[in-house]
Amino acid sequence: MKQRGRKGQIKTLSPVVEHGPISVQPPPNLSEAARMAFVELVAGCEPGHFEQSDVTLLARYAVAMVLAEGAEATLQEHPDDTKALAVWEKSVRTMSGLALRLRLGPQSRRERAAKVERDLRRLRAWDSKHTCPEEDPPYPGQVSNSADPIHCEIERQYRAERDAYEARRAACVACSKQAADEAKLLRALGIRLKPWQRGLMDLEDVVAALEEAA
Repeated sequence: MKQRGRKGQIKTLSPVVEHGPISVQPPPNLSEAARMAFVELVAGCEPGHFEQSDVTLLARYAVAMVLAEGAEATLQEHPDDTKALAVWEKSVRTMSGLALRLRLGPQSRRERAAKVERDLRRLRAWDSKHTCPEEDPPYPGQVSNSADPIHCEIERQYRAERDAYEARRAACVACSKQAADEAKLLRALGIRLKPWQRGLMDLEDVVAALEEAA
């Protein structure tokens, strides 16, 4: 991908995002079986899929799953056990309703993939709208001698060129818009950048996968 302006910015991918996936832990009042179901469910989804506000629904789903599995095991040994059948039916209905609210299942995955694709297209749309300079910033040259008029003039010219360069960068609407769109894309992917990472530009594997899927 083509780089523009100051090193550390590229044409299509640029900013740093602070938002990342939220670690979701099971509540302490769950049984061991329900706690394991809770952990397995969260671990089986993409990072960032769940938020802390989902914990109550996740706990209910985990309890319903354990009850459904227990009732199913009973029915395998005693097919005529009406109580076990009632527990199984009620638990499955509960799981089905919670699955929709928790965005589980194939439909949610397709919706997530479609959102990522839309975010990527919107990010790319800014490529041709940049007005910031593509060249490197002005170089100050050798340390100036304030007693030398020639050096003073070189320093003045450098400062003027630097100010003009920074003004062009600041006036580029596409840069700020693209930065916001990249932040949205990172959130959709559930990616939290490390402190030393500047943006998608430092995630070559992710960029390659996005380019291949687009």
